[in-house]
Amino acid sequence: TTGGTGEDAATTGPALVDHRPLQSPVKDQGERGTCLAFAVCASLEAQPGMPADLAEEYLHQRFVELNAEGNPDYDRANGGVHPATLQNFWSELAVCEERFFPTSNTVEPTSIPAAATRNATIRFESVERLRTPTPAQLEAILASGRDVILQVIANFSPSAIPASGIIDRANAGGQNVHFMLAVGY
Repeated sequence: TTGGTGEDAATTGPALVDHRPLQSPVKDQGERGTCLAFAVCASLEAQPGMPADLAEEYLHQRFVELNAEGNPDYDRANGGVHPATLQNFWSELAVCEERFFPTSNTVEPTSIPAAATRNATIRFESVERLRTPTPAQLEAILASGRDVILQVIANFSPSAIPASGIIDRANAGGQNVHFMLAVGY
């Protein structure tokens, strides 16, 4: 979340909350594990006075660097990003505009351009991780105008999804983790 636990918000919020008008256009991350960076940048882009297009690629590469520090077994290409990275390192993280490090939905960059690092000046005010939030807490956070980034863990193989789109959990196999920005209810 980019705010608190929601406990300070009213216990009964509005029947409908819709942050979509504040959001930047939807972007395709392709098959890469950049979903946390996309969700965080989308949250920041919706804030007043923010540039409309932040560099998801830069933020993702910084997440990868922070995950790899002190962890020689970390697979930089396929290791993914743990949500605790954002919580533990938010004060060290900043992001630049997309023009300094364009996002690729197919190619993993080998390094961060110097111009991106020099221009990474957009920082986070706060980050809080909610371990097992209730629907009421999530609604209260959204109703207060703050954003929620959800971590969804799905136990299925993408190739196991039938044409109907309904997943048979008993025969799904595998585990996929995805992050997304909640924009309302």
